[in-house]
Amino acid sequence: MLRAANTAKVHQLSVWDAMIVEAAVAARCQELWSGDLAAGAVIRGVRVVNPLLPG
Repeated sequence: MLRAANTAKVHQLSVWDAMIVEAAVAARCQELWSGDLAAGAVIRGVRVVNPLLPG
């Protein structure tokens, strides 16, 4: 929870979104598919992919 709070502050995310990012980090994911986060962003080493965008 503390890591998520810090990630939320540093990357200007909601705590909920930061918790999802931290779960991806803990699972050693390279990509996180989300329609809510900024596509192409790299947060804590995880690249955000929006599956709803073309291409």
